[in-house]
Amino acid sequence: MRAAGALDADGLIAPAAVVLEGGRLVAVDRPERIGAVGEAAVEDRPGDLVLPALVNAHLHLDLWSVGPVSIAEGFDHWLAEVRDRRPADDAAIRRSVLEGVEASIAGGVGAVGDIAGAFGTVAAAAVAGSRLAGTSFIEVFGIGRREAAGLRAITDLTEVARSFPLGRVGLSPHAPYSCAASVFAAAAASGLPVSTHLAETPEEAAFTRSGGGRFVDLLRRVGSLGPIDPPPVDGRHPVD
Repeated sequence: MRAAGALDADGLIAPAAVVLEGGRLVAVDRPERIGAVGEAAVEDRPGDLVLPALVNAHLHLDLWSVGPVSIAEGFDHWLAEVRDRRPADDAAIRRSVLEGVEASIAGGVGAVGDIAGAFGTVAAAAVAGSRLAGTSFIEVFGIGRREAAGLRAITDLTEVARSFPLGRVGLSPHAPYSCAASVFAAAAASGLPVSTHLAETPEEAAFTRSGGGRFVDLLRRVGSLGPIDPPPVDGRHPVD
């Protein structure tokens, strides 16, 4: 392949010749340094810059069908809207994931860190069976009245992950305002890859440090806290 240029972490080569054999990258250099390559077929792409596949380190393929959601009314309102609009049945989840996979590949993405929705084995299986490399981190929620359920989910999903190729499935304790420290600790002890949402909004620090702010109302609405339950926080910053 002869292109306008080739670019990776080592820098730019322009113009560039890229030699492929059986789908494997053999050489990349300026055309005069590559020279003739036997009877190789030549593909000329004079207007293109050749890149390695991109890595999208954090995305939600199961939310592909949701589309844009305004955050103008605040983070907690945005989060509630996403929860309401996300696909609910297995067929819709799988369809959303596969559409997101194809859009990712069309955009040059070759590997992902996908956050598969709550206990989302359907989404994880769809990604694992796709052409994308990378890991699906299955979300877990567990704080207040749901802490014990979150710990059970970590145990169950650690077992489920054994049915997938190594490294294809991990765990995602959702966030410091939705998971107790014990849930993070259990995920870390699982031996699986772990990802989380961290410091998304200043309100998160207000919650974990003082037990105040709008997340308290959100947790009461979803049943993690009862009407008079005190917020289960220990005064630390989310990063801690």
